[in-house]
Amino acid sequence: MTVTCDFLCDEAVAWLTFDVPEKRNALSSSIMAALEKHLQMLQKHPHVQVIVLSGANQTFAAGVDLTEVAEMTTEQALNTAYLGPMWRQLAHFPLPTIAAVSGYALGGGFEVALMCDLIVAAETAQFGFPEVSWGLLPGLGGTQKLVRLIGAYRASELCYTGRFITAHEARAMGILNQVVAESALKETVLALAQKISMQPRSSLQLIKKALSYSGETPLSVGLELERQLFLMALSTHEKAIRTKRFLKK
Repeated sequence: MTVTCDFLCDEAVAWLTFDVPEKRNALSSSIMAALEKHLQMLQKHPHVQVIVLSGANQTFAAGVDLTEVAEMTTEQALNTAYLGPMWRQLAHFPLPTIAAVSGYALGGGFEVALMCDLIVAAETAQFGFPEVSWGLLPGLGGTQKLVRLIGAYRASELCYTGRFITAHEARAMGILNQVVAESALKETVLALAQKISMQPRSSLQLIKKALSYSGETPLSVGLELERQLFLMALSTHEKAIRTKRFLKK
């Protein structure tokens, strides 16, 4: 078993769980292929509005699988597109994504969480990039995403030292949305996912697209994209129904 999928809230929420307990949910090629397969399926699902990523056994994901990386050469990684397409698919998934983090979210596990739109963490969670101690670096989006979130100085410290940070430290830096007790993590994330899932699918998709490009384009380009997406929203069926319903209150 690598990745499980449960449908909650009348199939509006898809809860994906990394489940490789013997390796603390380390992200191998097979586990990422399973995740990619689920995301492709969920993108076509007629009812799903929100995706949640979590880890079994109170661990999110303790990095990439070092048994693969230890023997891998540059040529092999290039020829197999090692983990590459998966990260782009997750970052640009057309609907909101939430990382529900408990225990370790390290290296690639941290990067998976950062690719999500929202992160809710248990008090037990620890985050970090230990790659430097293995002669590597965060190579799956971590350096780029972290600099944009917390600035170059703090991102540099975490990447150069490999230091782990607690959930409360991560929230203080602006990495997380909420920190809750371990026992309340699933309930909290599910409540957040359910609240989002009640919004119009068309709006969620357009907002996701606008937010996804906000960190990748100049402000002038982002503003024009936002305006074009707003103009598209004006013609949607949900806009017509919901504005009229609001005006009748």
